[in-house]
Amino acid sequence: MSPDFPAVRDLVAEILAVPADRVDLDTVLGTLGLDSLALVELLLAIESTFAVRLTDEDIDQDHRVGDVLAVITARRGVEG
Repeated sequence: MSPDFPAVRDLVAEILAVPADRVDLDTVLGTLGLDSLALVELLLAIESTFAVRLTDEDIDQDHRVGDVLAVITARRGVEG
């Protein structure tokens, strides 16, 4: 498991107002109630926390938390 998972899990849980134990690598963001406003909040929180730049195409309702981690890792490789 990625060392970044706990931070991503906590961001998702906080922004979507769900218990952190409902968030795992296979959780689809849309099943937790991700809407357009929450998506923007999540993108900004991830950018701030992980010092990466994301677009609204990088994450959507159909993505799993594991997909979010993969995007963060890929962006770090490009920007780092």
